[in-house]
Amino acid sequence: DTEGIVAGIQGSFISERNLSWFGIFFRRMFMLPGSTGLGRMQASGFPSYVVLPNKVIDVDMICGGNTSYRCEVLDQFKWNELFSGYSYMEDDDYSYRVSREFCLVQTPAARLIHEQYPVARDNIEKLMRMEVRNHTLFFKLNRPKTLWNFVAFIWSEICCCRLSFCCY
Repeated sequence: DTEGIVAGIQGSFISERNLSWFGIFFRRMFMLPGSTGLGRMQASGFPSYVVLPNKVIDVDMICGGNTSYRCEVLDQFKWNELFSGYSYMEDDDYSYRVSREFCLVQTPAARLIHEQYPVARDNIEKLMRMEVRNHTLFFKLNRPKTLWNFVAFIWSEICCCRLSFCCY
Protein backbone atom coordinates (compact mmCIF):
# COMPACT_ATOMS: atom_id res chain seq x y z
CA ASP A 1 0.00 0.00 0.00
CA THR A 2 2.20 2.83 -1.25
CA GLU A 3 -0.59 5.44 -1.05
CA GLY A 4 -1.06 4.98 2.71
CA ILE A 5 -4.73 4.02 2.38
CA VAL A 6 -4.53 0.86 4.49
CA ALA A 7 -4.31 1.67 8.20
CA GLY A 8 -4.10 -1.90 9.47
CA ILE A 9 -3.72 -5.44 8.24
CA GLN A 10 -4.55 -8.83 9.68
CA GLY A 11 -3.34 -12.22 8.70
CA SER A 12 -5.63 -15.24 8.81
CA PHE A 13 -6.09 -17.61 11.73
CA ILE A 14 -5.95 -21.13 10.35
CA SER A 15 -6.49 -23.13 13.53
CA GLU A 16 -10.18 -22.34 14.02
CA ARG A 17 -12.11 -25.48 14.83
CA ASN A 18 -14.59 -26.60 12.23
CA LEU A 19 -18.17 -25.99 13.29
CA SER A 20 -21.00 -28.26 12.30
CA TRP A 21 -23.72 -26.87 10.03
CA PHE A 22 -25.87 -26.51 13.16
CA GLY A 23 -23.12 -24.58 14.97
CA ILE A 24 -22.78 -22.20 12.02
CA PHE A 25 -26.56 -21.78 11.80
CA PHE A 26 -26.81 -21.19 15.56
CA ARG A 27 -24.06 -18.54 15.59
CA ARG A 28 -25.59 -16.72 12.64
CA MET A 29 -29.13 -16.92 13.99
CA PHE A 30 -28.14 -15.41 17.34
CA MET A 31 -25.55 -13.03 15.81
CA LEU A 32 -22.79 -14.46 18.00
CA PRO A 33 -19.07 -13.96 17.42
CA GLY A 34 -17.60 -16.39 14.99
CA SER A 35 -15.41 -17.08 12.04
CA THR A 36 -18.10 -17.88 9.50
CA GLY A 37 -18.81 -14.32 8.45
CA LEU A 38 -17.76 -11.62 6.06
CA GLY A 39 -15.44 -9.59 8.27
CA ARG A 40 -18.23 -7.23 9.30
CA MET A 41 -19.58 -6.09 12.65
CA GLN A 42 -23.03 -7.51 13.26
CA ALA A 43 -26.00 -5.50 14.54
CA SER A 44 -25.60 -7.35 17.86
CA GLY A 45 -22.16 -5.83 18.38
CA PHE A 46 -20.40 -9.15 17.87
CA PRO A 47 -17.85 -9.57 15.05
CA SER A 48 -18.14 -12.05 12.21
CA TYR A 49 -14.63 -12.90 11.10
CA VAL A 50 -13.45 -14.54 7.89
CA VAL A 51 -11.27 -17.60 8.46
CA LEU A 52 -9.21 -17.73 5.29
CA PRO A 53 -10.17 -15.44 2.41
CA ASN A 54 -8.86 -16.33 -1.04
CA LYS A 55 -7.72 -12.72 -1.63
CA VAL A 56 -7.04 -9.53 0.34
CA ILE A 57 -10.39 -8.20 1.61
CA ASP A 58 -11.65 -5.08 3.40
CA VAL A 59 -12.90 -5.78 6.94
CA ASP A 60 -14.56 -3.82 9.77
CA MET A 61 -12.27 -5.14 12.49
CA ILE A 62 -9.05 -7.07 12.88
CA CYS A 63 -8.31 -9.50 15.68
CA GLY A 64 -5.35 -8.65 17.89
CA GLY A 65 -3.19 -11.74 17.57
CA ASN A 66 -2.03 -11.31 13.98
CA THR A 67 -2.21 -7.60 13.15
CA SER A 68 -0.11 -4.60 12.21
CA TYR A 69 -1.04 -0.91 12.19
CA ARG A 70 0.63 2.12 10.68
CA CYS A 71 2.48 4.20 13.29
CA GLU A 72 0.23 7.20 12.56
CA VAL A 73 -2.83 5.14 13.48
CA LEU A 74 -1.30 4.13 16.80
CA ASP A 75 -0.59 7.80 17.51
CA GLN A 76 -4.12 8.91 16.60
CA PHE A 77 -6.18 6.15 18.25
CA LYS A 78 -5.76 5.05 21.85
CA TRP A 79 -6.68 1.70 23.38
CA ASN A 80 -9.71 1.83 25.67
CA GLU A 81 -8.67 0.74 29.15
CA LEU A 82 -12.26 0.23 30.32
CA PHE A 83 -12.28 -3.29 28.91
CA SER A 84 -11.79 -5.77 31.75
CA GLY A 85 -10.14 -9.13 32.22
CA TYR A 86 -7.70 -10.07 29.50
CA SER A 87 -9.46 -7.37 27.46
CA TYR A 88 -11.97 -9.46 25.53
CA MET A 89 -13.22 -7.35 22.58
CA GLU A 90 -10.61 -4.63 23.17
CA ASP A 91 -9.05 -5.36 19.77
CA ASP A 92 -12.51 -5.27 18.16
CA ASP A 93 -13.18 -1.88 19.76
CA TYR A 94 -9.86 -0.41 18.65
CA SER A 95 -9.93 -1.73 15.10
CA TYR A 96 -13.63 -0.98 14.59
CA ARG A 97 -13.04 2.68 15.54
CA VAL A 98 -10.08 2.80 13.14
CA SER A 99 -12.18 1.25 10.34
CA ARG A 100 -14.73 4.07 10.60
CA GLU A 101 -12.04 6.44 9.29
CA PHE A 102 -9.50 4.24 7.49
CA CYS A 103 -9.25 0.99 5.57
CA LEU A 104 -8.48 -2.31 7.32
CA VAL A 105 -7.69 -5.46 5.37
CA GLN A 106 -7.21 -9.17 5.92
CA THR A 107 -4.76 -11.17 3.85
CA PRO A 108 -4.53 -14.92 3.29
CA ALA A 109 -0.74 -14.56 2.84
CA ALA A 110 0.01 -14.18 6.57
CA ARG A 111 -1.25 -17.17 8.55
CA LEU A 112 -1.31 -17.81 12.28
CA ILE A 113 -1.99 -21.01 14.17
CA HIS A 114 -3.80 -19.98 17.36
CA GLU A 115 -4.03 -22.74 19.92
CA GLN A 116 -5.85 -22.02 23.16
CA TYR A 117 -4.20 -23.24 26.30
CA PRO A 118 -7.03 -24.14 28.73
CA VAL A 119 -5.06 -23.39 31.89
CA ALA A 120 -4.37 -19.80 30.82
CA ARG A 121 -8.05 -18.74 31.00
CA ASP A 122 -10.04 -17.63 34.02
CA ASN A 123 -12.77 -19.82 35.47
CA ILE A 124 -15.95 -20.02 33.38
CA GLU A 125 -18.11 -17.84 35.64
CA LYS A 126 -15.55 -15.04 35.66
CA LEU A 127 -15.04 -15.42 31.91
CA MET A 128 -18.79 -15.16 31.20
CA ARG A 129 -19.10 -12.01 33.35
CA MET A 130 -16.17 -10.43 31.50
CA GLU A 131 -17.66 -11.32 28.11
CA VAL A 132 -21.06 -9.83 28.96
CA ARG A 133 -19.51 -6.69 30.45
CA ASN A 134 -17.11 -6.09 27.58
CA HIS A 135 -19.69 -6.89 24.90
CA THR A 136 -22.08 -4.41 26.54
CA LEU A 137 -19.33 -1.79 26.69
CA PHE A 138 -18.44 -2.35 23.04
CA PHE A 139 -22.09 -2.06 22.03
CA LYS A 140 -22.62 1.17 23.99
CA LEU A 141 -19.46 2.78 22.61
CA ASN A 142 -19.66 1.71 18.97
CA ARG A 143 -23.05 0.67 17.66
CA PRO A 144 -25.69 3.10 16.37
CA LYS A 145 -28.57 3.40 18.85
CA THR A 146 -31.32 1.93 16.67
CA LEU A 147 -34.15 -0.34 17.70
CA TRP A 148 -32.83 -3.12 15.43
CA ASN A 149 -29.33 -2.99 16.95
CA PHE A 150 -30.75 -2.98 20.49
CA VAL A 151 -32.99 -5.99 19.76
CA ALA A 152 -30.06 -7.80 18.10
CA PHE A 153 -27.85 -7.07 21.12
CA ILE A 154 -30.45 -8.38 23.61
CA TRP A 155 -31.12 -11.42 21.38
CA SER A 156 -27.41 -12.32 21.29
CA GLU A 157 -26.98 -11.82 25.06
CA ILE A 158 -29.99 -14.01 25.86
CA CYS A 159 -28.42 -16.74 23.75
CA CYS A 160 -25.01 -16.29 25.40
CA CYS A 161 -26.56 -16.53 28.87
CA ARG A 162 -28.51 -19.65 27.91
CA LEU A 163 -25.36 -21.23 26.50
CA SER A 164 -23.44 -20.52 29.68
CA PHE A 165 -26.10 -22.25 31.81
CA CYS A 166 -26.38 -25.23 29.46
CA CYS A 167 -22.72 -25.81 28.73
CA TYR A 168 -20.95 -24.99 31.95
